[in-house]
Amino acid sequence: MRHADRRQSTAVGAATATRAAAIGPARAASDELTAAAVPGRRLTCLLGLACAVGVGNVYFAQAVSPLIASGLHVTAASAALVVTATQLGYTAGIFLLVPLSDRLAHRRLIVALLALAALGLLAAAAAPALPALIGATAFVGVTTVVAPVIGPMAAGLA
Repeated sequence: MRHADRRQSTAVGAATATRAAAIGPARAASDELTAAAVPGRRLTCLLGLACAVGVGNVYFAQAVSPLIASGLHVTAASAALVVTATQLGYTAGIFLLVPLSDRLAHRRLIVALLALAALGLLAAAAAPALPALIGATAFVGVTTVVAPVIGPMAAGLA
């Protein structure tokens, strides 16, 4: 250990001891544990990315609706049902699945929802006709409620 590092370490230790004497050792230890529990930058970025992808799943179909219509040889109005199904599925997911985050472990629920959403997206990509695509996107909508689950979890970590 270099001399400057030793001085800094001693100064930090002295400051902690002085603070503990001023506010009490239990509170100082509690403050140190709270500071250690604050999520890191990587976790914050990962949670933000999961929210963005989850919310994006709800709106991606709107941008490609004309491509859906031409690719499946249906009318634009019929292709718009894909967007409607996703929105209705998202509404059902918020009503049915988000309250589960109060009962189940957040991590397990988030991983399960992301995995199910990925399976739904694979089913949507492989859908041969409009009814299958509508069903798959409704399923994606139900399982893409990750953001309303991550928000309260992240607030609890802070």
